[in-house]
Amino acid sequence: TDLLKRTVQEPVSEKLAVDIGCGALKDSRFLKKLGYEVVAIDSSALLIAEVQRPENRGINAVVASIEDYPIAENSFHLASAMFTIPFWEAGRIGNALQKVYRSLKVGGLFCGNFFGKRDSWNLPGSKLSFHALGDVENYLAAMKGVRVHVLEEKEYDSRPAVGDLKHWHLINIVAERT
Repeated sequence: TDLLKRTVQEPVSEKLAVDIGCGALKDSRFLKKLGYEVVAIDSSALLIAEVQRPENRGINAVVASIEDYPIAENSFHLASAMFTIPFWEAGRIGNALQKVYRSLKVGGLFCGNFFGKRDSWNLPGSKLSFHALGDVENYLAAMKGVRVHVLEEKEYDSRPAVGDLKHWHLINIVAERT
């Protein structure tokens, strides 16, 4: 995704990244190509078949929800949660974000996004979560020792991977554990 590509551009060696809600492993492949050792976490069992494809060899797959996965503290140089936070259980987002943040090494980066209130998927009865900028600022304020590099709202219209044209309202964050 664009935010992840803006955040990490330089090749690395001996660095560990976690791709949370990895789906079809697009971001995992990008990180692997840069030299990261990648742990890809997704709650869908389809991940097992996806990781078997030749282009995904070497990516470590874990089928679990981030809310329930016992992610080790102080382990990763980078944590990516692109287009996945809105699918986390709404009442557990704060705790899950804290867990992901604690999984970062000092100097490690978290890159992720939330769906904003004006996103076209924000309909009555939706099981997704939608946030105001202030909500995201509160999540960040609850984390001790965080330096925010990017906190931005973006709105645009485009087609998702599956479905019709939609209006995206994203709140993007890049934060460093200090």
